Amino acid sequence: MPFSSSCKSLLAALAMVIAGCLGTAFASSLTVQFPSPSSTVVDSNAIATGADYCCFFNTGANITQTFAGTGLGSVNMLSLALPVSYNGLSTGDQVDFNVLLNGTVLGSFAWTSAQGTGTENFNVSFAPIVGAGGSYTAELLETNNVPSGEGAIGFNYGSLTLSGVSTVPEPGSLALLIVGLAGLIGLGILRRRRTA
Repeated sequence: MPFSSSCKSLLAALAMVIAGCLGTAFASSLTVQFPSPSSTVVDSNAIATGADYCCFFNTGANITQTFAGTGLGSVNMLSLALPVSYNGLSTGDQVDFNVLLNGTVLGSFAWTSAQGTGTENFNVSFAPIVGAGGSYTAELLETNNVPSGEGAIGFNYGSLTLSGVSTVPEPGSLALLIVGLAGLIGLGILRRRRTA
């Protein structure tokens, strides 16, 4: 039995909703521990421990970590809360860092002797970076040398938030889509029963 014009219109509308849901990108974010026990550390002393996680005083010292399968198709914001748990810098000294994501420098910050210990809150927006398969590698890279014998700083475990778009529909959108589809199927079954 052919569908009525109103049923055809309803099916066309549903097809548009399905296409929209499947092709729509949803805003999303992911917060992870960084540095963490899974981080790769190349510090100035080649030491990696829990508290006072790394010791930084030479150019090239870094912390890197890859976060795989994040579900984020692209990322355009990064927030880093980095606890500085040790500060042995001599007066007037500082340690400079670049923050990188997938090899792209997003920005930089410095921690000085005057800042003592505390948390570096680094937030940056940037042109979208696409992660292959939703994977992203974060890196904190020291870019200066502290003069010999004038101290270092150390980090403890912190947190990193990546924000961007996910190509995976939110569960609520999928549930709404399924309910709508079930309703249309039910409507079609009722119409067939009435005409039979």
